[in-house]
Amino acid sequence: MTLMKRSGFLYVAAFILLWSLSSPYPQRQAYAEQKEETAETSEYILGVYPALPIAQLDKLFSPISQELGHALGRAIQFQSSSTYEKYSGRLDRGEFDIALVHPFDYVLHAEKAGYAPVVRKNEELTAIFVVPLDSPVKTIMDLKGKIIAMPPEGSAVSSLATAELTRQGLLRNNDIQLKHFGEHDSSLQNVVVRNTDAAATCRSILRICENTLGARLRIVGETAPVPHSLFVVHKRVPKNERDIIRKVLLSTTLAGVPENFRKAFVIEGKKPFVSVSREDLEKLKSNPIIHEGKP
Repeated sequence: MTLMKRSGFLYVAAFILLWSLSSPYPQRQAYAEQKEETAETSEYILGVYPALPIAQLDKLFSPISQELGHALGRAIQFQSSSTYEKYSGRLDRGEFDIALVHPFDYVLHAEKAGYAPVVRKNEELTAIFVVPLDSPVKTIMDLKGKIIAMPPEGSAVSSLATAELTRQGLLRNNDIQLKHFGEHDSSLQNVVVRNTDAAATCRSILRICENTLGARLRIVGETAPVPHSLFVVHKRVPKNERDIIRKVLLSTTLAGVPENFRKAFVIEGKKPFVSVSREDLEKLKSNPIIHEGKP
């Protein structure tokens, strides 16, 4: 081999060597992508619908997030939204890995977005109508001509309460005035200070709010029950982790949740959560409120 040919060969070999060192091998690239994917999924997001102010939701759900995170060996970040509409939109986009959803949002949003139910609250959900203890109102029909404080539009309680008032004919001729507030406790506060004559809420919210409001309220009416709020997990979460989440929630005593806020989930003598049955889901999907498109 001549000197010129040998020099050309060495130049080409050196170029190939430098190119190979500067360009990632397919295996190195795959490893980097896998590492990046792992980093992106190392933290899960737990979403909770905005029934209460964020500070109160944090007291309830940060301990639950920590309990789940400890079992899964990963961080879990609690998040909510400023309105039910925004929360439903985040469900539609699958932004949460784990979520607490009200029953109608499960049917209308979560199931369609790829979420699977794991447990539900261990009580039935009804809308109740409450008044001050000294109010002359005795029944729902006595609310004719009154102002009713309502929870946020888009909430299950709002849908249940509105459907009941419609059924009893109180909305037909604008016989009552409905005023929606940003959170459940705001609607209760307004009936306590007599800005409204009554309020629509649910029993779990009433249990935790009567202490903070410093007043007791009297129930004058209640709607038919539906299965309560569900914890759901997106199907992108591996099945073994979905099983762990279910087991933790079924066995939890909510020991890390402050006692007063624990009342949102705990009824004396009952576990906070139970498994979701096929009958529960059939009841929700066949509910007339769903088909009338009111939630």
